[in-house]
Amino acid sequence: LLQEQLSHYLDIVEVQIAKQVSLKSSAFFHAMTSHDHVMERMSGAAKEVRILRSKVQSVDQTLAKDSLKLLGYARSRSNRLLLIDKLRMMATVLQTQPTLQLLLRSSDYVAALELIASTQEMLARELAGVTSLRHLPSQLKEMSRLIDKMLSTEFERYAAADLHRPLDSTSDLLEPERLVSLVAGLLRQNTLHFLETYKQEAVTAAQTVLKQLVIEQLAQQETSLTGSGEVSPTLDSSQWLKVLRSATEALGVVVTRVKAVHDVIKRTADESADTSEDTFLTPEEHGRVEVKLRDLLIIVCDYCHERLASLVTTHSDKQLITAAQISELSTIVKSFADLTDRICNRQCPALKAVFKIQAGAYVHRFHTERKAKLQLLLESERWKIADVPPEFQTLLDRLRSKNAMMSLPTSP
Repeated sequence: LLQEQLSHYLDIVEVQIAKQVSLKSSAFFHAMTSHDHVMERMSGAAKEVRILRSKVQSVDQTLAKDSLKLLGYARSRSNRLLLIDKLRMMATVLQTQPTLQLLLRSSDYVAALELIASTQEMLARELAGVTSLRHLPSQLKEMSRLIDKMLSTEFERYAAADLHRPLDSTSDLLEPERLVSLVAGLLRQNTLHFLETYKQEAVTAAQTVLKQLVIEQLAQQETSLTGSGEVSPTLDSSQWLKVLRSATEALGVVVTRVKAVHDVIKRTADESADTSEDTFLTPEEHGRVEVKLRDLLIIVCDYCHERLASLVTTHSDKQLITAAQISELSTIVKSFADLTDRICNRQCPALKAVFKIQAGAYVHRFHTERKAKLQLLLESERWKIADVPPEFQTLLDRLRSKNAMMSLPTSP
């Protein structure tokens, strides 16, 4: 019975399906037709997509990827060139110390200092962060300090050799090229203490010259010298004038040598403060150099005048001098004063003032002696009344009355 029921239900379902199929047959066939059409269009679209993708890949391969590779190659080449430049720069920097040694051997201090400055700038700008060069800036700084000490020491040696060489040397300047190199290096380091050093050396040279002259003059006598080279009072006037003349000539040589070095330093400073790219002195620094140079000449000339004035005073206080010796002393003083006036463009008063004092003392002593002598002559004379011509009596009367005379009295 159950099987029959199920069969009956199956039949009913089949009838309903057939009924529904019959009712929807047109739509079903239309859907099938549309599906075939859609599949055909999809097949065509897929083919077009494959063709388009093939074309895009071809375009990408020929136009985009190759061009991008070219850009990459260009960037890579640029990076490699930059790397080569860096490596060359590093190689150049690593050659700094050997190059510095060569420059120092040839006494080219300015080039050595400029090399240090340019290398330090390169390390700070172009090679910052390079680990292998991290110790080089401190080494360059230490090298710069070493060159500074070398310059100071070499300049002191030069100053001593130049100022203490024989006075009969024909050259006003010793090794001009060496002096220019030293001065340029010191100015490059902005080290102006060397001017003070040279000033002290010039004063020492002047003192040594005076002592040596006195020693030579008193070689046959037992005498003593003071620390500043003052002359012993045992010299007679002729010997004293001889020493004084020799002293002015010797000090004139010393002052002339100082002036020659002064001119070289000033010329080097002027060139270092020029408006070109190679300058390393600012206008303010150049002004300080000029002031110190002017003071150098003035102090050295003043010192020489003071020492000569001491020579004049020491002798004149102990011994008398004659009119001829006063005249000779005047010539010596004027000659030396004219020389120093030309060199430092100002008058040094010490020596002239002492000479004026000595000349005044001589005139006063001469007047006193002549007055005393005349007084003695007048006191030793025997006076008596005598007749005189009338014109003499008239002259004496008018002189005694202090009336102005318009003319001499006429003879009778």
